[in-house]
Amino acid sequence: MQLLFFLSKETLPNGPGTGRMSDEVLERFIQQYIAGVTGTEVVFSWQGGEPTLMGLEFFRKVVAVEHDGGVYSCDHYVYPEYRLGNIKDAALDSQVFSRTQVQFGYAKNETLPQYCRQCPYLSDCWGECPKNRIIRTPTGEPGLNYLCRGFKKFFAHAIPEVERIVADLRKQPVQPRKRM
Repeated sequence: MQLLFFLSKETLPNGPGTGRMSDEVLERFIQQYIAGVTGTEVVFSWQGGEPTLMGLEFFRKVVAVEHDGGVYSCDHYVYPEYRLGNIKDAALDSQVFSRTQVQFGYAKNETLPQYCRQCPYLSDCWGECPKNRIIRTPTGEPGLNYLCRGFKKFFAHAIPEVERIVADLRKQPVQPRKRM
């Protein structure tokens, strides 16, 4: 089972507003979601974050919780050096908002090449996962995501199409919801 929660739905017609949860609601949601999973793996797929902080909120609020209760900075970094603790030993919020996790979030921004910082799609990918930043930019700077060229093609195609769909939706009259 995969949960998708997008933080940028505020731009949709009749959307849920800002699309943000309070930290308390988010923590309760994560606890209840994990408790309700019957399989062997809990999967969260989150997109978004604070654009001005280049995704810091994403990394401060989303962590990987393994089957043994181990909490890691990210599901791509389930290694001892990225272990924040265990949900059996400490509250999840103390691990999510730990100094180590905040530094992990800032590192995503600090290691971003200048090439990415000047990209028109920066706010769409934020350099993507640091683990995939294994090639050099056209000017030789290290740290470019190896999926960059594909992302640019995708965003160049998808963004105008999404904008067209949203514009069409805004033109449609709002239908009153039927009560059951």
